[in-house]
This record gives sequence, structure tokens and C-alpha cells, in this order.
Amino acid sequence: MRTWIITAAVAGGLVAAPAGLAAQAGPGAPTHEFGADLGATYTSIGSGCTGSCGIFSVATPVDLRVGFLTGGPFSIEPRLALSYMVATSGGGHVLVFTPGVNVLYKLGGWSGASGLMGPYVTAGAAVELTDVGGFGGSTTQPAINVGLGQRLAWGSAAFRPEAFVRYRLENKTHGVPAYFDIGLRIGVSLFH
Repeated sequence: MRTWIITAAVAGGLVAAPAGLAAQAGPGAPTHEFGADLGATYTSIGSGCTGSCGIFSVATPVDLRVGFLTGGPFSIEPRLALSYMVATSGGGHVLVFTPGVNVLYKLGGWSGASGLMGPYVTAGAAVELTDVGGFGGSTTQPAINVGLGQRLAWGSAAFRPEAFVRYRLENKTHGVPAYFDIGLRIGVSLFH
């Protein structure tokens, strides 16, 4: 319970802290980007793996982001992912809640309304909280990620593909191995 309270406080701080940066954008320019994504990931399980050590998944979890646009090359983007999986045999479930924050940096010339469309690189960190109901307890696992993406104009919104790699650190306390992910997020962004 204490871990959930600490994580909720950290996630709240990650969302509230960048709000001041949005005020730096020019007059009439959007200050926020709201988005939702779908994803596909190949996961390679690190040390401690026996048997099959790779998993391919395609998911449509709750995967939301709120970007704070600064009017400069950087933007800060708190992200929140929630996924739920049910075992096909033997009962039980896996619930994963992942709050995190990424920094985006514009690459090259940008186009479109307020110069928001174009390529970017991103890097960030997250905390993955997993409840393994029916299989034995819960665990916390920090993760870091880097990615390359692009905002493509789609009316007044943006279509946003992003390729990424993510490394989830080993949790020796709960016996959870390190994981290495290669994935693709595809989403839509709205600006305000």
C-alpha cells in the first residue's frame, strides 16, 4: 500500500511540475498535447530466465500522455499506461500500472501549425507497478527508455508513430529479472 501512495505522489508531481514550462510558449501557440497510443512490443527476458526467454505482445491498454509544450525544442510529457491480462488457464491476472515522464527534443526543421510537426527524439523513466493476482503478490520495477518518433499532420491533430527501446531493471527483492523491450507506439495527439 505504501508503494502505491508514494507512486501516486510522484506521478502527481510529474504532472504538476512541467506546467510552468508550458507558460513559456508564444501567444496563441498550443501549450498542451493530449494523446493516446496503441503499442506492439518484443520483450527479451534477461538473467534468471529458463525456457522461452522472449515474448511478443500487441496491446491496446490505457496508454495516455499529456505534453507540456515550451515553444522551444524541448517538451515534457508525463505518460500513464495501464494494462490488464487474464490467464487462460489456472485463473489469476496481471495488472500493470506504469506512470512515467519523457522529455522530447525536436530534430531539424518543423512545419505545420505553430511548428509542431516533425521528427523528435525522446528519453524518459517510469515505474512499473505489477499486481500478479493469483500468481503471487506484486512488484515494482523501474524502467528507462529512448525513442525516435514523428508528429505527422492529421487535420488539426497529429498522427504520432514512435519506435523505442526500454530497459526494465532487475528487482532482486522480488526475484523479477531485467527485461529489454523493443517496440512501436502509434497514437493520435490533440493540441490545446
